[in-house]
Amino acid sequence: MDLKLVLLLGCMVYVTNAKSKKKVVEYTLGGSFTEQLDDGCNCMKYEVYCQQPRKDHHYNMNARQFCRSRSIHPLGPKGRLAVLNNPSIDSKVRKFIIENNLHGPKCITKYGFWIGLSDRAHEGEFAWSDGGSFCDGDYSNWAPDEPNNSKNRKGSGQDCVQLWFRYDYEGLWDDEYCDVRPKGFICEVPDPRCHTA
Repeated sequence: MDLKLVLLLGCMVYVTNAKSKKKVVEYTLGGSFTEQLDDGCNCMKYEVYCQQPRKDHHYNMNARQFCRSRSIHPLGPKGRLAVLNNPSIDSKVRKFIIENNLHGPKCITKYGFWIGLSDRAHEGEFAWSDGGSFCDGDYSNWAPDEPNNSKNRKGSGQDCVQLWFRYDYEGLWDDEYCDVRPKGFICEVPDPRCHTA
């Protein structure tokens, strides 16, 4: 066999093996509930995941990717980090977390859960994970003096939003560094047939 061909085949085997050894991170589901949407026909399933493992790094990005992999049916619509842009859903998610004691050490130690709001694209211009803009006058539930884009731990500041369970804030919104601390996270997964399980 030609030496070039042997080297090429060896490289192909190495690349194939490297891809098959991709790390798989497991997340712990703390609980979920399904909520009927305003149209009366469709539902949204809210899945609350406990704190990511420290080795997960790129914490917010990995949570977003995981939520996008979720679906009720194999070929059904995909999920995303939760869009809590109305007071009813925001309240129900926070109440679910508190009633199931998911805001405590059995589920999280870094005080929060990622939601689908960020100003990564343009500082100060928040947008939801469904592509919706966050405009002046829209529903919001910020903790006092938030968002503050603190740069204490990272020069680029805080671009991702969490439900913050610290200082008795009970799940108010807080901008946080996207990849400094692991968090829990909340996925919303469209459920066109309103399954309750």
